Amino acid sequence: MGTVFIARLYCAERLCDSSFEAIVEVLARIDRLMSVYHASEITGINAVAGSKAYLQPVSPETRDVLVAAHEIARLSEGLFDPTVLPLLKAQRLFREDFPVEVSPAGREAVLAALSLVDYRELVIKDHLAGLRRKGMALDLGAIAKGYSLDLITKKLKELQISAFVLNFGGQLAVFGVSETTQIYDPLTPDRLLATCTLTSGSLSVSAQDKRFVMHAGKRRGHLLNPKTGESEDKTTLALVYHSSAMQADGWSTALFFSHGDEFRRLADGQKIAALHVTENNAPVLSAAMQKSQICRPAR
Repeated sequence: MGTVFIARLYCAERLCDSSFEAIVEVLARIDRLMSVYHASEITGINAVAGSKAYLQPVSPETRDVLVAAHEIARLSEGLFDPTVLPLLKAQRLFREDFPVEVSPAGREAVLAALSLVDYRELVIKDHLAGLRRKGMALDLGAIAKGYSLDLITKKLKELQISAFVLNFGGQLAVFGVSETTQIYDPLTPDRLLATCTLTSGSLSVSAQDKRFVMHAGKRRGHLLNPKTGESEDKTTLALVYHSSAMQADGWSTALFFSHGDEFRRLADGQKIAALHVTENNAPVLSAAMQKSQICRPAR
């Protein structure tokens, strides 16, 4: 999946060994099913988008993620969209381009790609899924990581692991132990934004500092606004806590593109525990985050 996975398990050595093997099996399966970098169920859907055979068989796992992605897209009013891949390619923000110097796409190319981004054209019917229009393409990178953490959490509990902390590319999943993490401004690394403490559930942060391309000495982050087609530069980060890592993953991406009253309307409307920071401004907390006190802004 193109990122680092770290697991800290509290268990006897033999049980830990088998648990690490189970983690690897889950990660390998999700990568086989949902990667856009090699043959998978998702690349199969993308290849036949808009054809008569656009509906393709999918596994229960892929269906679960597609259903969740479609619902988050709907509830976020399109700020999250799993059909964003044409934009990533047009803007040269597909993983193969990192970390090289690239020129931004012309506005015509961006608009052409933007016309292919529309979660409403994703059809899910029983064990079939597909895209109605030719040229459309799925990328589940903003939600499949969280889904993997949910599957691993479920598996570790089944194996009776008493406590664990999972870190998948910076997204945390915690069970049975208190884990405190400090959130720093990705653009000003010595600026502490908040301190978060979890004993269960997942914490996901969306920001532009880890994956980007360079042009004329400036960085362009990999997060693209599905409504404008452009790399977002107004937001420093968005953070979401949720009992489901998949929900935390998807919603942190969606809320990254929200601004001002829109953030509060969406986060409070869906009762999402979230924190939002724009450049040089203090963190803004949703009502659910204030109530949970899981993350507290730095003073």
